[in-house]
Amino acid sequence: MPAPHVIAHRGASADAPENTLPAFQRALELGVDGVELDVQLSRDGVLVVFHDATLDAKTDRTGRVRDHRARELQGADIGSWFDREPARSGAASRYAGTGLATLDQVLGRFGTRLAYQVEIKSPEPELPALLLESVRARGVEGRTTVTSFDASSLARVRALDAGIPLCLLLDRRSRLDLGAESPVEVQRGWVERAARERFDQIGIAAEDLAPKVVAQVEKCGLSVRVWRIRNDADVERAIGIGCVGFTTDWPARALEIRARATDPPGP
Repeated sequence: MPAPHVIAHRGASADAPENTLPAFQRALELGVDGVELDVQLSRDGVLVVFHDATLDAKTDRTGRVRDHRARELQGADIGSWFDREPARSGAASRYAGTGLATLDQVLGRFGTRLAYQVEIKSPEPELPALLLESVRARGVEGRTTVTSFDASSLARVRALDAGIPLCLLLDRRSRLDLGAESPVEVQRGWVERAARERFDQIGIAAEDLAPKVVAQVEKCGLSVRVWRIRNDADVERAIGIGCVGFTTDWPARALEIRARATDPPGP
């Protein structure tokens, strides 16, 4: 069985401000298999890499990404928030003044040196086409998987591109009435929908790796990508179920654990 890919969540987000060029650069230096990043549309129709619903908590700006033009967002300071986090107080590097990046900037800087899990965070119907345009322009079609919790967004991507890998992210807190009585049954219903929509992967949180759900994924011919990795035990569990990859804020530690788990025993 191939070793699962270690995917740096929002870049190496324990070492540098999430979803920024320094975080992706650090992930590259660590030797990860890929990075996960989040995209939203700016007011002027540019794909900007940012996770939260609003800018308020992590930058010096307020409101939604879509309330601002891309140039203004590139000047928004996310580094000072990172520097203020208690866990960063002893960090050798300081990141005050680090701005947000556009998807084009990230793909242009790193190209085929990284693989990308690009999560659609905002619901605009024009976003999938713009995402595919950027991916194709930078020549990283073979290095990109599009992900989302929103099956409708992924379906729009599939209608535009029959080949790009798609990953539907699941959460036990999902609220779709599938006539199910338990979180596991809800998830199994989502898996069946993903298969019908011709998606490729299912993203499952580490604490939700129920054997019935994993078996359903495999039965439908899909693969599992694990997210919300919080500790060493989560990494080991993800490796044990045979996932295709997992996202983590601590890729250096995950790479060490994977090496121990997958290296053949000595003589």
